[in-house]
Order: sequence, then C-alpha cells, then structure tokens
Amino acid sequence: MYYLMMIILPLLVAVFYAVVAAKNPSLASKSLKTGGMGLLKAMPILIAGFAIAGLVQAMEMREFVTQWLGSQSGFKGLLVATSLGVVTPGPVFFVLPVAGGLLKAGAGPGLVVAFIVAWDGCSIRRVVMDLAMIDWRIVLLKFILSLLFAIAAGMIAGTVFSKTVFS
Repeated sequence: MYYLMMIILPLLVAVFYAVVAAKNPSLASKSLKTGGMGLLKAMPILIAGFAIAGLVQAMEMREFVTQWLGSQSGFKGLLVATSLGVVTPGPVFFVLPVAGGLLKAGAGPGLVVAFIVAWDGCSIRRVVMDLAMIDWRIVLLKFILSLLFAIAAGMIAGTVFSKTVFS
C-alpha cells in the first residue's frame, strides 16, 4: 500500500498542477514556489525527525523500547507512552517519524497510538498555546480529558491490533 501511494499521490499532484497550469499558469507557478519554500522551511525538522527515528532503531534500543513500550509492558507502558507524548515537542512531521521509529524498535501499536494521541491532544506545546487563548479551567479540563482519551485510545488500539492480522 505504501509503495502504491508513492506512485498515486505524486501522479495526482502532477495532474492537479497540470489542470491549474492550463487554466492559470501564474497561479501554478506561484503555488510551486510557495510549496517549495514550505518544504525548505520544513526540511530541517523532517531531517531531525527521521534522524531520531533512525537512532531509536539503530542504537540497539530494541530491548529498552520493548521493555518500556512493548505490547507486553501493560499499563506501565501505556503511562510511559502517554507521558512521552505529553513532553515531546515539535510538529507532526517530526513526531510521526519518531512514532514510526518506536514501532519498528518494538513498541506496541497501542502504545504508539497513545503516544500520538497524547502528543496531539495534550502536549506541553498545545497547553501553552491553549493558555494563551482560553480560560485556564477549560485548558485544565481539556488536558485531563485528552490524557484519558490517549490512554483509552491506546488500550483500544492495543486490543484491536492484538486480535487482527496487524499484530
């Protein structure tokens, strides 16, 4: 599926750009420049994310990751994964390569889901942004509910993955 998407997605983008270029060449040119600048800005973060993912896999951390974040690590692993999600900085294109690296290094799928959900819903970066714009009581409630949701999502995903061909 991954390799199929590597073919289909660029083809769809090329077709889309061809249609836009046929109707409005200056808009297509401007959008390519804007997209290229966005890629250049994101490149250092992408490189860092994939580098950390590679380090997690290459540094013989499999035993450590399996012990603390493996499918058999139980509720302790769920709490560790959720806590890691809360304290992990960075945008999605940094966090997802790290999550993929953890998965390849032996982390359980449910725990990787908890990590991602906690990062997305209640990470420190999110709390800081929320506090700048929303009443602290709402932020606190959102943080607690997001934590509970991350734990529940990890438990559900762990159950689903253990009972399917994905395990």
